Amino acid sequence: MANVGYSAPNNKIAIICTRVDNGNNTYTIIPQSTSFGMEENDMFYPENNTTPLHSIENYESIKNPDIKEFYFFARNVDDLKAIYNTDKEDMLPVLYFSNVKERVILALDYDGYVQVVSDRLDNFMGDLFVEHKEAVKEANTTSQTSSKSYPSVITKPHEKVDLAHIDNFEMENYLKERIFENDDNIEDIVTSIARNYKATNPKLIKSMLSIGPTGSGKSETYKLIAEYLGVPFTEYDCNSLTSAGYVGKDIEDVMRRIYNNSNSDIAKAEKSIIVIDEFDKIAKRGSDVKEDKVQQAFLKFFEGTTYDVGFGTSGSKTIKMNTSFMTKVACGAYPELFEQKNKVIGFESPDQTIQEEQKKITKKDIIDYGFIAELIGRLNGGLFIYKELSSDIMRRILVDSKNSQLLLTKILYDELYNAELTWDPSYLDAVIEEAFKKKTGGRGLMEVVNESVVKCDRELIHLCATEGNKRRVLKLTGNTVYDHKDFTIL
Repeated sequence: MANVGYSAPNNKIAIICTRVDNGNNTYTIIPQSTSFGMEENDMFYPENNTTPLHSIENYESIKNPDIKEFYFFARNVDDLKAIYNTDKEDMLPVLYFSNVKERVILALDYDGYVQVVSDRLDNFMGDLFVEHKEAVKEANTTSQTSSKSYPSVITKPHEKVDLAHIDNFEMENYLKERIFENDDNIEDIVTSIARNYKATNPKLIKSMLSIGPTGSGKSETYKLIAEYLGVPFTEYDCNSLTSAGYVGKDIEDVMRRIYNNSNSDIAKAEKSIIVIDEFDKIAKRGSDVKEDKVQQAFLKFFEGTTYDVGFGTSGSKTIKMNTSFMTKVACGAYPELFEQKNKVIGFESPDQTIQEEQKKITKKDIIDYGFIAELIGRLNGGLFIYKELSSDIMRRILVDSKNSQLLLTKILYDELYNAELTWDPSYLDAVIEEAFKKKTGGRGLMEVVNESVVKCDRELIHLCATEGNKRRVLKLTGNTVYDHKDFTIL
C-alpha cells in the first residue's frame, strides 16, 4: 500500500459513497466502491489518492455541496481477513462491499440505496440499526435458515459472553468443530484462557507457547477463541522486528497494533488476546546478538508492564497501556527442532511413533534452540505441540470444518450468484495434493480453493449481469484445480 505521509497505519478498507440531498434533513447515501487506505481524525486517506475523504457521520461535511464523496464503515484489513477467512487482500474489497451493501439494503429496504433517516449523523451506526432492528433481525434469521444444509460460518455463537463465567466445555466444542486432531491442546488452552479472564491478580495470568508445523492451527486456535469471546485479537509477526538498536520501538509497534485492533479502546486492549507469531525467528543463532536483544525486550511484555505508546508525527500523542492482563501467546514452527526429533527415531518409523516422540519436546529443548531461560520461563501457561496435518485431516477440514473455505465459498456463491456449488471426489483429491505442495497446512487448502474458483467468479458475474440471477449449478472436478477454466455451469 502506498504511503501518503500521514501518521495512521495504512491498513483499512472503507466504503466510498456519494450522497443525494432529499430536502427534508435526510440524505440518500449511495455506495460506489471500496478503497484501501488509512483513517485518522474522522478522515480517510485512500492509498492511491492524496485527497482525504470526510466521514459520512460528519453532518457539516455532508451538508456542503462542494464535497462529492465520503467514506463509511472503515475496517481493519486483518479483521476482514478473519471475517472472510482469506489472506488474499485483492478479494477483500469485493467481499466486504457485497456484504455491507447487502446488510444495509436488507436493513433499510430502500431499493438498492442506503438512506440515513436521522437529521443528525453523530451516531450513524446506532441510528441505522436501532431504527430498523426488526428488519435486521428478520434478515439475519432468513440468512441463517437458508444455510442449514451446510455448517454455519457464523463466528460468534452468542451475542455476549460473560468473561468472568466462561463455559469452557462449550467453547471447547466450538473450537473442535473447526480445528481437528488437537483436542488435548484445545482443552488445555481453553482452560488457561478461561482462568485468565477470571483472574483479578496479574500474577495469575498465564502466557502460552504453541509450536508445530505451519498451518497446523496454532494461531487459528487463539483467533477463534477471541472471536468466540468477543475480545480483540492481535497477531504480530516477529519477521517484522528490526535490527539491534531499535528494539524499544519494535515493542512499541506491537503495542500500537494491539491498540488499533481494539478500536482505540484501552480497556479492551488490556484484556485482549495477542499472538506473537514466528517466535522461533528470534532464537539466538551463533554469535548474532540481535535476537538476544529482542528476547530481552520481550521479557517485560510477557511479564506485564505499562508502556508509553506514541502515535502521530514524532509520537506527538502518547497513551499508557498495560500488558499485565492480556492473554499473551508465542507461536512458532521450529522446523529444525522437529527435524531433529524425526532423525532421532528414524524416518522409517510410523507416523504415530513420530508424533509420540514429538510430544516429548520440552521447554529445555526450546531454550537449547536459542532462547534465554528467563523468557521461556515467562511462558508459564503450558507448551502446546500441534500435529502436522495428514491428507485425511485435510479432507475433513474441507468437508466438515465449520471454518472450511470450500463451504464458505459454497455459502457465498449461493448468496451472491444464486448458484449451487458442487464438486466430485477428484476435486478434493486435487486440492489436497496442491495444498501439500505449498507446505502451509490448512492455509494451503484455503489458497488452493480460492485460486481454483477465480474464473468461476468471472463467469458467474457475467451471467448474472447478462442473463439474470436465475438458479444455476456450478460443478468442479479435479481438473479445475489445474486448469481454472475447466468447470461446468448448468
